[in-house]
Order: sequence, then structure tokens, then C-alpha cells
Amino acid sequence: MAERNLKIEPHWLVHYPPEEALFDGLERMFAVAPVPDGLIVPTTWLPELYRFLVRHSRLVGRDVAVVGVGTPVELRPRPAIVVNSPDELAEVGWRLMTKLLAGGSPEQVVLPLRLLPGGMAGGAPEHEPPEQ
Repeated sequence: MAERNLKIEPHWLVHYPPEEALFDGLERMFAVAPVPDGLIVPTTWLPELYRFLVRHSRLVGRDVAVVGVGTPVELRPRPAIVVNSPDELAEVGWRLMTKLLAGGSPEQVVLPLRLLPGGMAGGAPEHEPPEQ
């Protein structure tokens, strides 16, 4: 988001658990303008998030885009999911650990993410042209 110069409002940030913190944070987030038109959350939050949105008459894909991070889940409408490759994570983690145990220097490794597109999409920001 920073690369696209998209502003993140302070009241959009929620720390969870416990579950009450999630709902309190979502209440704050949607009570003050501007409200978010997209949410990026751990997939473990998605069932609670969907319940919150339904209770507040907001539709996923129409009012708010949802991207989950983690293990894919079965929800309707289906959210987009960002996942890491568990095999690649294990391989790189093992390599880094054995290197450190042998006296090597710490290093930072960036692994590519994979996007599993969902059955819904929120609107793109108005200042950014849609991707072709």
C-alpha cells in the first residue's frame, strides 16, 4: 500500500485476539469516515469478519473487498487469499538455520507470495487505473 501511496487511517488498525477486540476495532473502523473499502486480514478472522459485515448490512465485494492471508477457507463470496509455499518456507528456514548453527551470518530472505483470486472483488481506488 505504501508503494502505491495509499493512506492507511489510524482507526483502521485492529489488534486481535481476543474476539471482543476484533469487533470493537471493526466498530471503530466503520464508525468514522473515511471507512475502508478493503480489508486484509488473517484467514482465521474471516468468519467473524463476515458475520460483522452482515450485521452491519455491508456486502463483501460490493461495499468492502476482502483479502485473507493464510490457509484458504470456504466462504461465500469467496475472498481472495494470499499464501506462502509451505515447502519453500521449510526449505529456506532449514537452510538459514543450518547456516546460522555453522557460524554463518544472519540474512534476510524474501519469498514470493501467491494470490488465489476470490469470487469477488472490491472497487479499485479511484486515483489508480484498473489493471489490464
